Amino acid sequence: MLDNPAPVVTLCPTTTDEPPSDGFDAADVLSIIGPIRDPEHPFSLAQLEVVSKDNIQVHVQPKESFGGGQRMQDEGRIRIVLKPTVAHCSFINHIALCIHARLQDYLPPDIHWKLDLGLVPGSHDRELEVVKQINDKERVCAALENPHLMKEVERCIDDDACIF
Repeated sequence: MLDNPAPVVTLCPTTTDEPPSDGFDAADVLSIIGPIRDPEHPFSLAQLEVVSKDNIQVHVQPKESFGGGQRMQDEGRIRIVLKPTVAHCSFINHIALCIHARLQDYLPPDIHWKLDLGLVPGSHDRELEVVKQINDKERVCAALENPHLMKEVERCIDDDACIF
């Protein structure tokens, strides 16, 4: 039985009216994670509005060089707030794992990234428990090393749709 037998599907914008930014921003993150397929339906996370540009924040902190001229690696923080399609969504942990995997593959490597995933307040029955699980680094690393789980993650990730 499906968690959400009748999801609301929206059209994803293909262009933006905003001028290009000078750096990596929310639109770039959305272009990476938006094409991830929902585990339950043949639609992307962007089409289902599980992820949206308005719910993504990107901050990059440049690091200055000290004395010897060697520059320290810049630090970046990405905050993504997910909006499950139903309050009892049992796939939200799987979706979060897909986002972790996708970003690992496509984030600019010259920046040390920290990822913080959240849920729209009140959007899930087990909100606090889920947020704790999807941000647990050890749990995420263990899941990404599990061949069975990775097969399911790969099924949802469409690398051909990513522009990076």
